[in-house]
Amino acid sequence: MSSTVHKYYIGLSFILGLFFSACSGSLDRESYIAWVQNYDNGLRAKQQSAGYFFDAQYLPEVYRQLQAGQEPTVQEDTASTDGLQHYKLTIGFEERGKDFIKGTGNIKSEQEQRLYYFSYRFQNDIYLEVGKDRLPAMLYHFERAGDLRSERNFVLGFAQKPDNKEVALVIESPFFGAQPIKINISKDHIPTLSL
Repeated sequence: MSSTVHKYYIGLSFILGLFFSACSGSLDRESYIAWVQNYDNGLRAKQQSAGYFFDAQYLPEVYRQLQAGQEPTVQEDTASTDGLQHYKLTIGFEERGKDFIKGTGNIKSEQEQRLYYFSYRFQNDIYLEVGKDRLPAMLYHFERAGDLRSERNFVLGFAQKPDNKEVALVIESPFFGAQPIKINISKDHIPTLSL
């Protein structure tokens, strides 16, 4: 075989390899993190209601491991090591600078009630809707911020379901009005991580 033909096959193999890796949806670490955080890809959604904003983010296992500074043990979205599907929910007032715990009043007893409610009872007012099933939050952590941020984060875990590509995070809380807040998340077409 001539060297020209040999170089042609090597070049063609390289180009085909790049093409097939691009089609498979495999991303490097930084690109994977950016893809997961991008609102346009369906894993993250934001909505406003009753003077509040609600930012829900699905946390694939690979993403969680990368954010924790760990070497990923999987390349694609699979069940987490604890058997839960994880989400981060951020809630704050639409009006900047307004503290989430202080609320609209400055009465200390109201602030204490809000703090108690969001530390413990709010878990009962959140569920994940998968088809006709309502999954309660099995993992619930309210991040009590010591900084000056006005919004607050909630880390949530729900049981895994075999068919959970289209889900809705639903909040039915008296703090946010009479109507439930429904945030749709699409977990379709999550890329793999290239190692």
